Amino acid sequence: MHDAVKVNTQGGRDFVEYKCGRRVGGAFHMDQMAKDRRVLECDEHARGTWVLLKGSADVEARRELDQMVQDFPGRFRVVEVTRELAAKARDVGMRLERGRHQMELVDSGKLRRLQRIKERREKLQEKERTRDAARQAVERADRERRTHEADRRQRDAADRLAASARRERAANARGERLPMTGREVRDILVVTFPMPPVPISPQRERPSAGSASLTRARERADRERGLSRER
Repeated sequence: MHDAVKVNTQGGRDFVEYKCGRRVGGAFHMDQMAKDRRVLECDEHARGTWVLLKGSADVEARRELDQMVQDFPGRFRVVEVTRELAAKARDVGMRLERGRHQMELVDSGKLRRLQRIKERREKLQEKERTRDAARQAVERADRERRTHEADRRQRDAADRLAASARRERAANARGERLPMTGREVRDILVVTFPMPPVPISPQRERPSAGSASLTRARERADRERGLSRER
């Protein structure tokens, strides 16, 4: 337990030990030094100060304190003062520690409120991100479904037009003329309607916009419209 402890700006622990006795050394003080060494080793941002009377450290304590100053440059120091200054420093340190503790009690409540607000905001943001991701997934699946359905309709229409072209060729060979059906007109519109390119299986015949069967189908549609106007 240190005489004064606070958290520094780097998040480490700043501790101060006031040793006002005439002798610093022995098992108790050496154990304190060992604990402070572990604190400095485990927390790279920790800083420590030992305040003691001039000439109060025995040989072993002085050796260990000097070694800690050397092992932790800029992070551990030893301040030697007169008895009067040591007592005054201890009193001032204790008053500052009590004041800091009171401030921490006030600030901790504010920090907890801020933390709760932050957590609620993060939960709302996470919920919103989840909703956005779900909505985008649904929209993407809907677009893919519509695209697949349109592709399927185009392939089916192309297959029917290819079959109609074969039937027309057979009828022409017999000297017959087949009238164009409404279904064929709809299939022509489906095939020629602009859509994103879709890979076509080589085993399936799909007449392109410039193929002979599609051209004949259009000519038949024109003839049908001409006959309708004459009637």
